[in-house]
Amino acid sequence: MRFLRRFFIRLSNFATGRRADQRLQDELAEHLAFQTDENLRAGMSPAEARRQAALKLGAAAAIRENHHAEQSLPFFENLSQDLRYAVRMLVRSPGFSLIMIATMAQPERHELSVIQTKIKM
Repeated sequence: MRFLRRFFIRLSNFATGRRADQRLQDELAEHLAFQTDENLRAGMSPAEARRQAALKLGAAAAIRENHHAEQSLPFFENLSQDLRYAVRMLVRSPGFSLIMIATMAQPERHELSVIQTKIKM
């Protein structure tokens, strides 16, 4: 049951895409601003308050990567990126694409002889 629930959460995050990432960025910015305000009230200069807040929060990029890895479906994300790239390359050079598709669609001679032998039987 737990696996199914996690799968549906990940599927939902995959469908919403950038919105989940934007929510995380907004939350990190809010935490940073809150900690900066606390540091300012403690008597630090604005630059030092922001620096100390960033140090206390930690590496925001690592937090985003960990969140993304935990809340996503990497196989489907990679597959969709690969398919978009493939379509972009097919559209970019249609002549080459046509020749490659025609070449790959032709059966090999060995396959033709096997098919002809089966038909004769």
